[in-house]
Amino acid sequence: SNDICQSLVVGSGAMSAKGAVVIGAVAEFLGVVLLGSTVSAAFRDNFIDMSFYKGEAAYLSLGMFSSLLAAAFCLFLASFAKLPVSTTHAGVGGLLGFALFTKGFSVFHMGSLTSVALSWIVSPAAGGAMSFCIFFVVHRLVFAHADADRRAVSLIPLFSGGTYAVMTLFLAYKVLPNAGIQLSLGTAVVVSAVVGVAVVALLQSRTISKPAIAMSPLARDEERADDRDTRGPHGVTKTNGSSAAAASAEAEFVPLLMATAVLVSFAHGSNDIGNGVGCFLVMREIAEYGMLLPVHSGVPLWVLVLGGAGIASGIIALGHRVIATMGSRITVLTPARGFSAQLAVSSVVLIATGLGIPVSLSHTMVGAITGITLVPNSNAGAINFETIKRILISWVVTVPIAATAAALVFGVLRTALYSPSEEPAL
Repeated sequence: SNDICQSLVVGSGAMSAKGAVVIGAVAEFLGVVLLGSTVSAAFRDNFIDMSFYKGEAAYLSLGMFSSLLAAAFCLFLASFAKLPVSTTHAGVGGLLGFALFTKGFSVFHMGSLTSVALSWIVSPAAGGAMSFCIFFVVHRLVFAHADADRRAVSLIPLFSGGTYAVMTLFLAYKVLPNAGIQLSLGTAVVVSAVVGVAVVALLQSRTISKPAIAMSPLARDEERADDRDTRGPHGVTKTNGSSAAAASAEAEFVPLLMATAVLVSFAHGSNDIGNGVGCFLVMREIAEYGMLLPVHSGVPLWVLVLGGAGIASGIIALGHRVIATMGSRITVLTPARGFSAQLAVSSVVLIATGLGIPVSLSHTMVGAITGITLVPNSNAGAINFETIKRILISWVVTVPIAATAAALVFGVLRTALYSPSEEPAL
């Protein structure tokens, strides 16, 4: 339910909330089913040393259930409060609470906890810096000029080629490995370059054949005179001057915004499913085999379908609440600004994956939205610092709340359901 991948599409006015939620749910479901098996199998061993629970299968299974319930509780609260939080952090918090309650810090891989803390800083900072650079280029080349419409039509093939090249690299390095498909760096770069060049070539004919709207100097002077700031919703400053040239230019970025949003949703589903299915796999294996299977064992398709259906259902039910915050309560968005932020998120996740730096997609997105507001003379609108403050607080409390909830649930259920003599051997 705590999905933010389609928020910029809605906030920029490119699509209605209902349509965006449906597209996001479908993209996330496909990401889970097609590419989620590797992440799901690996998640269970990334944070807890399962060998500590040898001979305590009942407690381990109950701990996974408690962790799942705690993470779901946190995500439900965050979604209801319209706050974007990291699904991974909620899942890690649940596992941390169970581990501390039963074995202490020794069972928990502290490097994973350090990565979570590091991502609080790295993710928004990198997202903000990247979106600032991208929108700075877009603004200077297109919207800083009176003939923004003509410039957008002529430059959109280059923007599209670069975007699809980045998307291809994103798929090669962040998504395809989840399905066990590994491409060398050289191969990925060559394929991406070919895709980018092909897109540029295909769109060049459209650039030549499509005339731009011609505007008289007098009309442009009148529109500049009307470019005054007004107070928009949620305390965000909004620019009133939307000339025909600027509006036409913005429309050129809608297809790119839609494409990047679908890609990020797809990747989000393929990666975040491990937070839930990883715990579920431990429970299933203990119930079915009485032991944990090797990490490399495949994930049954029905488990992925179940996980994907759960994510999709949550997005449809509550996704619109987080979309409202990300799409309109941080700053005013347009298709070009939304595209810049989405491309920044894809680029940051791609670079971080290659360098082995932990980042959170949700945190990166918040930083990216904030970054576009810092471009000088872009009329991007002020930042709603009250919303930013609420988001930051929600990030900090996600892990401790999930940990506390998991420990409480585990303690209550263990007392009610099990005694040490009833535990089967692992």
